[in-house]
Amino acid sequence: MQNLRRRRGCSQAELAKLSGVSRKSIGLIEDGRRNPRGSTLRCLAEALGVEVSYFFGEED
Repeated sequence: MQNLRRRRGCSQAELAKLSGVSRKSIGLIEDGRRNPRGSTLRCLAEALGVEVSYFFGEED
């Protein structure tokens, strides 16, 4: 997710605002210290402009 976020030119704080997911949670997810719930993945995917399947290795 971090690579996609950076390609979109988006900081963690900006993604947090766009997605409604806390910046701390985004950091933990990107560091691999937290596994996001499905609802969190949907919010992040929508904010980043991809399908949820993107996070499971499928191309958008």
